[in-house]
Amino acid sequence: MSASTRFRSGAERLLRDALTSDIALGYAAVVLGVFVFIRVYDGGALRDSVIAAASTNLDNLQVDTFTVLLYSAFVVEKATGLLLLPVLVIAFAVAQHRLGRLPLLVTITVGHLLATLFVARCWFTASLRASCRSRSST
Repeated sequence: MSASTRFRSGAERLLRDALTSDIALGYAAVVLGVFVFIRVYDGGALRDSVIAAASTNLDNLQVDTFTVLLYSAFVVEKATGLLLLPVLVIAFAVAQHRLGRLPLLVTITVGHLLATLFVARCWFTASLRASCRSRSST
């Protein structure tokens, strides 16, 4: 079997997995639906408020952690953020076919939570260091 045949076979398998994965396609549909809705409906006011509410900044996380985590999983700020969607669809599809639905959902949820906590911790540490530096220089 030649390299091009193996590549074509692998690509066809990935595409078949992606098109038969309900979690991957459902996630992509929700992300695309939210993206289109907040850009079409009510102009920029709704878009700005949804993106601000979905931002995982420290203020939002302190006020309403669950809502922020839920929104941030499905809201894409810019169209360029959609470029990652096909990669996620393929990754979710392969994982669903290898692991199953429930382990994939647990993995996605835990991964999203840990990534958000890691970024929040980095922001907190950076703001704390900046605060300490500004106090020591005065």
